[in-house]
Amino acid sequence: MNESSIKELETKPSLFNRTMAQLTGKNCARSLITTSLDQPPPDLSVTEEWLLENVKFLTIEHILRGPEGYADYFMSYPLKDRLHYSNEVMKFKDGFGELINDVGGVILTKLIFDSVQVRNNQIIMEYCTSLNFADNGAEIVQLLNYKMAVEKCAEGNYVGDEDGDFRTEFIGFLLTYKYN
Repeated sequence: MNESSIKELETKPSLFNRTMAQLTGKNCARSLITTSLDQPPPDLSVTEEWLLENVKFLTIEHILRGPEGYADYFMSYPLKDRLHYSNEVMKFKDGFGELINDVGGVILTKLIFDSVQVRNNQIIMEYCTSLNFADNGAEIVQLLNYKMAVEKCAEGNYVGDEDGDFRTEFIGFLLTYKYN
């Protein structure tokens, strides 16, 4: 039984990191908060315009890394210094300057994935057409699964797939994100 658990941890790095944090009682992620936990800076709102302005920074390298790559993109560009969290409550300001307390990131996930959906599809389709299916079939299928996962998140449909729940892994990476 322990051998199967170890194999599962080896194949899912995010699960390994969360398990280690639970076992050791330590979260090694650097704090994202430079001000109060209660209030993000007033001029740093997460708006549709801001998210769309930053979509140009999404690359195939982010997408190829799956949920971790998407988390890296969002935390490096549109959400940098705009997202704060305490436990599983994500806090950000909306376009009206109102503080949103988003338990589990439900509101935020829909908002941010909706903003990248068109560019995400474009990047994936361009990359897949440049590949030879006979040699890269598994990679193409994985990318199409990511395309579908982003579409589901943009719609607010968080159903898991055979590789695990994309949104749950994504949120896990957001909550443990470390700035380089």
